[in-house]
Amino acid sequence: MMNTRKYSQMQRAVLIAILLAVPLAMAANDGSISLEDTKRVQDPFEFSRMLDYRQFEMLDFKDADLEDVAVYQVRYTHPVAETELLPEQFIRVTSAAKRIPVDITLNSSNEPANQSTDTGMGDTNIFDAFTLGMGENYKWGVGPSVTLPTNQSNGGKRFGNDNWRAGIAGIGMIRFSPRDQVILIFNWQKDVYGDDVPVEQFSLQPAYSHSFRKGWYLMSSGIWQFDLENETHYIPVALGVGKVFRYQSKLMHAFIEPQWVIDSDDKDRNGNFVPQPEFLVRFGITLMFPR
Repeated sequence: MMNTRKYSQMQRAVLIAILLAVPLAMAANDGSISLEDTKRVQDPFEFSRMLDYRQFEMLDFKDADLEDVAVYQVRYTHPVAETELLPEQFIRVTSAAKRIPVDITLNSSNEPANQSTDTGMGDTNIFDAFTLGMGENYKWGVGPSVTLPTNQSNGGKRFGNDNWRAGIAGIGMIRFSPRDQVILIFNWQKDVYGDDVPVEQFSLQPAYSHSFRKGWYLMSSGIWQFDLENETHYIPVALGVGKVFRYQSKLMHAFIEPQWVIDSDDKDRNGNFVPQPEFLVRFGITLMFPR
């Protein structure tokens, strides 16, 4: 018999699919989208202002019966330079909120018997990207990455880390054909100020997309997460679908992308168990402002 948590997960998955299906269905008959439009909204070096919403729903965990964990992200990208010396420079500001389990009660088998969730503000990341290499079918850039401890707390349960973190991030893109492109994004950070628990993290996002007619595209963009301080990680593979459309002359696109974790390490350097996701769904929507 299906337990309540699994039933709740299925309800959430169906709701996510419906929410993403609405804008995709509204845009399905939009024949005004060209291949160039589709490439622009997927180009991390597009020199336009963009507002993104991303949501990660972690629906199943390895060896852990946890309530759903979610991350909600809002990101704003602003171009700030376009000169002969520095062809492109972007500022990307990403703020996050999290829904995490709280007040967990364990049963005799040391498994969660009762738990509730709470949502709070997480940390804020600022990435200043400098485009250093640019060719006909490729671009790459790097820059400093800083995370501000803007997180909230609830009864000792925090939605982030109270240390300031700094590091370096980079983006690279190669177009193999007018319809196919590969993007590689990395972000390394280490705590530089504060007395919270030490942090050193590295994320790597290899992404591929193939564009079809009328703004449709397939994508794979799982984010590999490495906790270098605790020596844990998880690596997902993904396959999703998206659609580019117009709203009041502005380009937009929406996507939904299931992800399956194919490799993870859920024991930290001291042998403590760290829950890692096994299945998650990533979805989002982007608004591009006219140049």
